[in-house]
Order: sequence, then structure tokens, then C-alpha cells
Amino acid sequence: MFHKAGSYFQFKALGILTLVFLVCHLSSSAQDSVTLVKYKPKTQLIDSIKRFITTDLKMNVQSNFYTHWKEPSSDSMFIYFYISRPDRVEYDTTNKISWTFESDSLALATAREMTEKGFHTLVYRTAGMSNTLLTPKLLSYADEAIAFICFHEVVHQNLQKMGGTVHYNYEEALCDVIANVACVRFAETTHMIDIHAAEKQRDIFERLYAFMNKERSILDTMQQQNKPALYQLCTNTISMLTTDANQFVKDRMNYEVNNAYFLRISSYALSYFKMKELFDISNSFADVVNRIEDLQNKRLSLKGSFFSLPSK
Repeated sequence: MFHKAGSYFQFKALGILTLVFLVCHLSSSAQDSVTLVKYKPKTQLIDSIKRFITTDLKMNVQSNFYTHWKEPSSDSMFIYFYISRPDRVEYDTTNKISWTFESDSLALATAREMTEKGFHTLVYRTAGMSNTLLTPKLLSYADEAIAFICFHEVVHQNLQKMGGTVHYNYEEALCDVIANVACVRFAETTHMIDIHAAEKQRDIFERLYAFMNKERSILDTMQQQNKPALYQLCTNTISMLTTDANQFVKDRMNYEVNNAYFLRISSYALSYFKMKELFDISNSFADVVNRIEDLQNKRLSLKGSFFSLPSK
């Protein structure tokens, strides 16, 4: 009789566990379904962008390109850490610190520690990443911003597939140039994003890059005691130029400016207009890459501040 009672309780416990599993599974499935429905217009936009990349830009799209979701986190942003020497815009190589962090608190604590030691730091948060994972933050952006991010990241992937011969500073600039051009062309061709919004996004980026390039040329020649005023001018001007920008542009650009900020922005801005000129000449991705490689070969003797950042 005891054996039967034990079997009964075991069976009942198994039933409860099974019920709990089914409830949790159904709840998770229902939540996933709600998420898919909520973001369906955005994921459909990304699917159209993928088709445009292959048919119009003649570039490859990997099978996992913005198809999988990032594991849940506080706000689904990726965290990068930049650290520069205080006397000039140059990556600090004396401290072996990771480029990426899993949490804001750890990144901010590291920034405080290194700032106290005299370095310039920047904790940069982004929804765009070369692993091309879907996140709520990414899909919260305006359509032209999502398009920009997709076009930017697919250039990274195609360059990597070609062997990674383009230096990082040229690469980021080229990614932005093609992203801006492709956004406007995608709007004109498909009418799936507003062309005025795409043009406005491009124009804001280009005004910001032109301004920061000008200020960088001044920064490199001025005395150390005068630099804080220039940093403040840049911070204020960036805030002003992004007043009516979309949230993606603000998230990407609005930080307190110091040498670490210039370190980050230089990868995108310093060669942007040269990359745009090269792309305007041919409009062919493969041809532009060949032209960049030729340009790099001619600049091998100029391994100064331009070639100061390691590849991420």
C-alpha cells in the first residue's frame, strides 16, 4: 500500500511538473508570437533591404543577416569602450582593456578608473553590430535608420569576405558612405522609406563629419591648455546639429567630446569624403575596394595618427 501511495505521489508530482512546463512553454511561445507581430513591419522592411542589397548593390547577404534575436538585456545596446592619451588623439596601448563590455556599470567603472589616471575615455553604446542580431532597440529606430544600419553592416561583412584588406579607418568611412547612398537610392527605388528622411539623415551626418574634421585639424595644432574649450564647442555644436535628428543619429553622435570621442569619430569622419569621392567615380563596390587598396599602398609611408586604431 505504501508503494502504491508513493507511486501515486510521484505520478502527481510528475503531472504538476509537466503542467508547469507546458504553461511556461506556452507563455514563452505566446510572448514570442506577440514580439514577432509587434516588429513584423520592421522585419519585413529588413527583408526588403536584403533583397535590395543583392539585386541593386550586387553584394552578398549572409543567411543569418538580421534573422536571429540577441539575448534579452536591459535595453539591448552593445557597449564599446574607447581610451585615448590625454595629450593627443591616439589609442592607449599601455593598458590592456577590452573594446567591448557586457554591462554599463562595468564599462563606466573602468572609464572612471582610467579617467582618474589621466586618460580620456568614452563609453559608447550602439544598436548596430557586425553580428547583425535583431534587438528591440534596433527595431525601435526610424525606418531610414534601420536601413542605414543594415547597409553599413553588410559592407563590413562583404569586406571581411573579401579578405579584410581594407584598413579599419577606411572601412568605417566606406560603410557610412555606402549606407548613406544606399538609403537614398532604396527610398527612390522602393518608396519603403521616406526619401526626405533618408536625405536629412545623410546631410546631418555629413555636416557633423565636416565639422569634426575641421575641429580635429585645429586640435592637433593647439596648445594643451586651450583644448577643453574646443571640446566644449564640439559637444555643444553636435547637440545643436542633431536637435531634430532621428534617435539613431542622436545615440550615435551625442556624447561629451574629448580625445576618446575624436578617436572614435575619426574612423568614420576623416576619410569619409575621400571614400565618397571614390564611390561617386565608379559606384561599384568591388571597384571602390580596389581603388582603396591602391590608395592604401600609396600611403604606407604615412603610418601616423591615421593608422592609429586597431581593428575591432
